[in-house]
Amino acid sequence: MIKSAWQMHHHKVIIIVRVLVLVIGSLYFHIGCYTNSQQFGTFRSLPKPAGQYAKNEVIEKYLSGKDLDYVEGVWVLDNNQYEIAIIKNTFNYLPQYDYIGIITDTENKDWSLGETKLLLKKTASEYVYSVKYFMGNKSDLGTTFVMTNNNLGEMILGLTGKTMLIRSYPVETPRQRQSESIQISKTGTGFFITDDLIVTNYHVVADAKRIKINTSDKSFICKLVIKDQANDLAILKIIIEGTELEKKTFTSSFVPLFIGDVRKTKDGDKVFTIGYPLTSELGKHPRVSEGIINSV
Repeated sequence: MIKSAWQMHHHKVIIIVRVLVLVIGSLYFHIGCYTNSQQFGTFRSLPKPAGQYAKNEVIEKYLSGKDLDYVEGVWVLDNNQYEIAIIKNTFNYLPQYDYIGIITDTENKDWSLGETKLLLKKTASEYVYSVKYFMGNKSDLGTTFVMTNNNLGEMILGLTGKTMLIRSYPVETPRQRQSESIQISKTGTGFFITDDLIVTNYHVVADAKRIKINTSDKSFICKLVIKDQANDLAILKIIIEGTELEKKTFTSSFVPLFIGDVRKTKDGDKVFTIGYPLTSELGKHPRVSEGIINSV
């Protein structure tokens, strides 16, 4: 009986081992099939909100003749696998991102023209952006894009390390590079007279190549529409791209300053000024001064 029990136990062990081998073999087979399908299968197609265009078509439609932000343009990854056009995200695709990067050329057969390669969000620094980047297999990765100069940027892509982006459009001329190297930034103060018009001093924007306005919670580009050098006054207009509803929504928080009747002012009236003088020394907080009118 003891021998027979041991034999029965021995057979059970052999059966269990065989079952385990079958189960492990089955798992291996399924895992192998999954890996192969990921390696050799067709990846999902990512959205093409800006259309399916090559480089020259994107330039003509979205970049040429536009007032471009620093990051806008056509960029090439340092491995030459992808050419990406970064444009303003005026589409309804993930509107929390300010810019969208679309494929304009690629050597990767799993990608096609117009697909979204990355999305960028502004930060407190003008040259640093929060990024959602889509890897070669189209999985997304959160990272940061840092512009080290006007034509060069860096991203960290997981375990693959640092990736460089080189701008190919717009192309700088030697004169532009020299001009930018000696450009002096000036600051001044202005106030809204309508929801998209701002009054400031003319000397602040005289000869400016680019005019950027900062409010407490927004930044935007303006253009000079009216100037009065004799009285040192200038009127700027906000440049906003998008539909009329989007423009109205953007400017709805700006409250125009009430303009009083200057004919009613008299000697001794109290007045005050508010502005941002010498921001490099005094900071970017408003400064208030009070006084009286000595003579009308």
